[in-house]
Amino acid sequence: MPANRSQFYIDIASGPFYGFNRPGAEPSEALIQNWWRQGMMGAANAAYEGVVAF
Repeated sequence: MPANRSQFYIDIASGPFYGFNRPGAEPSEALIQNWWRQGMMGAANAAYEGVVAF
């Protein structure tokens, strides 16, 4: 994530998080872009601290 935070949020939503990396799955571009938007709205340190808390 530190190298390219924006791409990180696209990659996570495009693949494993919603299961779009499974055979036959059709990615929803709107869902991916919404995930990206929400991720980019928060501070990077807040995202990190959220993961640490869980």
